[in-house]
Amino acid sequence: MESTLDLRASKGDSRGIVQVSSLVTDELKDVYGTKYSPSMCMGNKELSWHMMDLYLDQPAMHQAFGPNPSWTVKAGVWKDGRSGYQHGRSREYIKKCKRIEAERGWGGPNSLFK
Repeated sequence: MESTLDLRASKGDSRGIVQVSSLVTDELKDVYGTKYSPSMCMGNKELSWHMMDLYLDQPAMHQAFGPNPSWTVKAGVWKDGRSGYQHGRSREYIKKCKRIEAERGWGGPNSLFK
C-alpha cells in the first residue's frame, strides 16, 4: 500500500496506489489468464484495486486462510505473499496498516482508499 496515496507511486517494480508488482501480475496470469502489467496501474486506482481484489480472492488464498480472511491477513499477504505472511514477515507492515486505518479509515466499506 502506498501510504501517501500517490496514484503514480513507483518502488522497485511495483506500481500504483496499492503497489502492484510483477509477482502479482504473473500469478494473476497463471490463475485467471489475465494480461496485466504493473505499469497499467500508474494513475489507475480502479484497476489497481481490481488486481488486488483478484489476487486476494483467488482459490489458494481461501485454501490457506479460510473463506473470509481478515483485512490484516489480506494486508500481510499483499505485502509478503502467502508464505511470507505465514512465516511472520508482515508484522511491521500490519502495524503500519493498523495505524493508517486508525488515521484514515482504511479497511471498511467507506474507506478513503477506494
